[in-house]
Amino acid sequence: MILDEMQQFMAIMTDIFYGLPRQGPGSIQTTQRALALCNQLPSQPVVLDSGCGTGMHTRTLAENLNDATIIGYDFIHKFVSEAQQLTDDPQVHMLQADMNHLPVALQSVDLIWAEGSAYSIGFESALQKWYPFLRKGGYLAVSELVWLKPNAPTELQQFWADEYPAMQDRSRVESILTTNRYSLVDQFILPETDWLAYYQPIEDKIPALRDTYQQDVVALSIIDMLVVEIEMYHQYSDYYGYVFSIVRV
Repeated sequence: MILDEMQQFMAIMTDIFYGLPRQGPGSIQTTQRALALCNQLPSQPVVLDSGCGTGMHTRTLAENLNDATIIGYDFIHKFVSEAQQLTDDPQVHMLQADMNHLPVALQSVDLIWAEGSAYSIGFESALQKWYPFLRKGGYLAVSELVWLKPNAPTELQQFWADEYPAMQDRSRVESILTTNRYSLVDQFILPETDWLAYYQPIEDKIPALRDTYQQDVVALSIIDMLVVEIEMYHQYSDYYGYVFSIVRV
């Protein structure tokens, strides 16, 4: 996309997801489950929530790590502003920043949290960029969209080839993690309920979005794409999902 098209796309996507509880599949229970696997954090850890969106998992991290300093950041100012409005916890700091340029010093972080966000700069690229910011023994908790079984239907393969061509299978994700010097602690697949809880607010918002954007061909095409994505999941959820990996350096 050229710059103007990218800006238009981001503006529409921001409008779609603004005010929604999540910007990707997940749940409080899933965040807690992954955090429990980071069971050797030091006292008063520094935690960086990369691509925090409107701050749902940032707040869950704060509620479960009472002695931590938690920095949530996102590229989209509107999301950061919403996250700031929803928490007054003094241990939480919300910033606008780019995932390519972390807003912290090298080797200063005990846990980088990347729930559904690493894909935006490329999964392997994110692993490489973030490694130097972790202290020795620090954790990375990262979820990534993967193929769960082979021979997916052609229409599903085509959809994700268009929407996320870098999508790998689970074994390939494990290989990328170890190749980039991370030691695997554990993994699990997000449950179906995490997807349905993410999609339902979008479905509820779509009629109003169609009305708002009824004269905007680009916006309507993005909305149509989301409708197809939801239909794909309802039909073919056995073939793909998010794997949540907890690793250490």
